[in-house]
Amino acid sequence: MNIEAKNKSYVLITPAYNEEDNLPRLAESIINQNLKPVMWVIVNDGSSDATGTIVDELAAQHEFIHAVHVDPASKKGLYYAKKIHAFNAGYAYLEKQDIDYLCLGNLDADISMPADYYDNVVSTFAANDDLGVAAGSYRYSDGVSKVQWSGNYVPGSILMSRRACYEQVDGYRALKYGAEDTLLCIMAEQYGWRVQYLPQFQVVQHRVVGTAEDTSFVEARYRQGLSEQNVGYSLPYALGKFVRGAFLHKPYFFGSFCRFAGYVAGFFQADDGLVPPETKKFLRHKQLVQMKLKPNKANPHSQS
Repeated sequence: MNIEAKNKSYVLITPAYNEEDNLPRLAESIINQNLKPVMWVIVNDGSSDATGTIVDELAAQHEFIHAVHVDPASKKGLYYAKKIHAFNAGYAYLEKQDIDYLCLGNLDADISMPADYYDNVVSTFAANDDLGVAAGSYRYSDGVSKVQWSGNYVPGSILMSRRACYEQVDGYRALKYGAEDTLLCIMAEQYGWRVQYLPQFQVVQHRVVGTAEDTSFVEARYRQGLSEQNVGYSLPYALGKFVRGAFLHKPYFFGSFCRFAGYVAGFFQADDGLVPPETKKFLRHKQLVQMKLKPNKANPHSQS
């Protein structure tokens, strides 16, 4: 592998549970990438449909695609924790392989993308040594709904990490109510890495975020609130999100109310202990600084 190729090398992991309708479309997108991954590990997470067969067929047809099958009996926790256990099974498989790479991508099965997507994203990492986490934007397959993110947090369904950053923060944590991608971004910043949203590079998401487990809209938004309390969102920041979302996002007020109700309920839930106290403290300070409720101070972990 020459130096240029090494500097733009990447691997992907896709947890897949009952994704027989989505995997063929995703596979077509990855196979047609201008810059293909060194390895793509697809984890069949105990599916009851044809997902396992599709994964095996893809692995047989393409050398860079590898299949991992998770025993359904080993699955624990809610959907979000199960998904991370599946991702970690793929990562454990990846670690046993003798390959070098610059970036690690977490890729949901319900995505499709243009042929230059990963070339563009990985090139951004190669050109910026301080970039720890990044991802493009997405629109829903209805062609209308577009999801906007801030510059500090990126869509988890297409999140990409620099390998050194991912290893430093010790990867994803199987949080009970999700937001593992948010936590990874927070910890990356805590350790001095830069997190960047790249809206100019867009993919298509074929399922509404938060509804992969056949949950209702209300349940999905409520769990978002639970997850935000769990990772350490400050009360003023959560309240600000509620007020802002009530006027900016449909269904107006109702979705934001469900989310804030989940946040409040989170105060009465047992802490799973997976989010370090210093990370929660870092996040709350950052949010209060953003709201101009506290003065800024230097990050002791900054890489500059």
